[in-house]
Amino acid sequence: MIYIDGIEYSESDNDEYRSAVINALETKPDIISEYNTEFMRLDSNSIMLNTYRPDSVAFTILGIYPYMLACGDLFIKTSMKNYVKDMNEIKPTHTLIIPSIYNRIDVNDLDLTNCQQVLVGSDLTPDNALTFLRMAGAKSAYSVYGSTLVPPIVAHTEADNHYR
Repeated sequence: MIYIDGIEYSESDNDEYRSAVINALETKPDIISEYNTEFMRLDSNSIMLNTYRPDSVAFTILGIYPYMLACGDLFIKTSMKNYVKDMNEIKPTHTLIIPSIYNRIDVNDLDLTNCQQVLVGSDLTPDNALTFLRMAGAKSAYSVYGSTLVPPIVAHTEADNHYR
C-alpha cells in the first residue's frame, strides 16, 4: 500500500502527490527501476519511507516503481515535519536520506534497528554519516551516486568521508 503523510494515497487530500502516484502507477516500470529494486533488495516484506517531491525523477524511479515491483509498503513524507518521529514509528526496512535531511535531524534520536538499508545520496554525504546511521541501527548504509536525470545507482560505497 502507498501512504502519503500516513494516509492511504487514494484518500489523501494532497492532490499534487495523489495525482503523481496515480500517474506513476499507470506507467510500466523501466529497467532502471528493476535495477534499483534489486540493488535495494526490496521484496514484499519491505517498508520504504521516502521524502521526495512528486516532480522529482526520484519520486518514480526510487520510490513508486520499486514499490510496484516489490509489492511492499511505501510511505511518502511531503515535509520534514515530525520526520524523526515518523521514521521511528513506521520503522522502515529501506529509506533514502538525502544530505539536506540528514543535516537537519538529530541522528541520535533515530531508531533504525528495523532498517535493512539506508541510502544517502543526491549531494555530498556528510562526514561520518554512514557510521552514524549504522550506529542508529541500520544494517547497511551506502553513499550512492547516480545521474540526476535518470537515476540508476552508478557508484556506491559503505566507506565514510570518501570525497576527501
